[in-house]
Amino acid sequence: MRGELNTFQRAMLQWNSLRPYNAVHVVRIAGPLEMARLRQVIETTLHRRGISRLLLDRRHGTYEYQPGQAPIAIREAGEVGAHQAELTAALEHELNTPFQIDGPFCPIRFFVLVEREEFLLGAAYFHPIADGESMILLLRGAVSAYLGDTGTYPCDPFFCHPPRHDRWWQYRPGLILRKLLAVPFEIRMHRRSIRLRMREADDQRTQVRLMRVGGETVATLVARAKAWGVTVHDLLLALLMQAVAPLAPRRSGKSRRRNITVGSIVNVRGDCGVDREQTFGLFLGSFVVSHPVPQGIELRALATDLRGQTARIKRHKLFLATPLELALAGCFFNLYSTKRQEQFYHKYHPLAGGISNMSLDAYWQSGEKVKPLDYFRVVATGPTTPLVLSTTTWNRGMTLAISYRPGVFTPAGIDALEEQLGAGLRQLEGGR
Repeated sequence: MRGELNTFQRAMLQWNSLRPYNAVHVVRIAGPLEMARLRQVIETTLHRRGISRLLLDRRHGTYEYQPGQAPIAIREAGEVGAHQAELTAALEHELNTPFQIDGPFCPIRFFVLVEREEFLLGAAYFHPIADGESMILLLRGAVSAYLGDTGTYPCDPFFCHPPRHDRWWQYRPGLILRKLLAVPFEIRMHRRSIRLRMREADDQRTQVRLMRVGGETVATLVARAKAWGVTVHDLLLALLMQAVAPLAPRRSGKSRRRNITVGSIVNVRGDCGVDREQTFGLFLGSFVVSHPVPQGIELRALATDLRGQTARIKRHKLFLATPLELALAGCFFNLYSTKRQEQFYHKYHPLAGGISNMSLDAYWQSGEKVKPLDYFRVVATGPTTPLVLSTTTWNRGMTLAISYRPGVFTPAGIDALEEQLGAGLRQLEGGR
């Protein structure tokens, strides 16, 4: 059975042609590593789920999960030291190493890192074939099986070839009208958006920083969002904008480009009506917000301003029109040389960063016998944005994974961004 790639998947394949477009999920598991047992669990899980052998037909825009197994890679990446440099190196290796997609291949590869009486299991996956929720479902079953709770999640085959759900204009005609009405606003927004300087345009690598946020700070974040009448996501967008603004080129009053613009990924499985427990695929939308972020603006004021934008986007479900934008961009993208493709989004759709936010506590119910000690995600930047903040809430805490292009951001700049994010979180304690 063959499936048809949706518009977002086709766009990701275009991005992957320039630099590897991968993502990584990492779970921390209690107990010593039993490598032979882990390998057996992973191979059995992938085989029973029906996703161990994938064939892509990029020319016709189709894919097929075939019977049998392609080689499954499980790399032993060593031990995690006090400063976790080995973990960062492993993440960067997986994000920057391409999958060989010219023939049948396994779209997921694994690595393990030992840390005292625990170990980290990392799953790097070819992002055009799956979203984060698909990987959570896969790893949830594998972790449960490894820890001996095999009865909790039966390893039934995934529904791997779902029909396309991205032709919204066919059964939501009002959506295209609302999107067309928003086009003048979006053009004006991008014409006012700052373009970050490309220090080394040829350096398209992704590098990674990790920040851990404790449970008390996360609880304060949630409480402040509720008290201020915004969502947690609005508040995270404001924190990211506030952190990246000092790294933007100097903005004068006469300059047209004065706004910081960031993008956000949206999980649209609920709008597609798919079986969320059994469907393996990619169901994403996106939107962008923009703000001048004047010096000295308080976090509450910034989050409230952004709430006005996100509320309108969500009310009209404009993120469902992402396929229209990507299809149009893809038509022009293919006309450019490789060199100009790398600069395409930077020139015509300038973003200072993007955010991908997920709360995973609901995926492991409180009464379950086995749960990983920690779980976080990180995604490659790609040509659309030079920085991605992947926020993962797990067991009341939160991990902020910052992936960035060193061709845009210096190490000192990322140090400053980390410090600003930390300062913004501490600012919440004072209620500002």
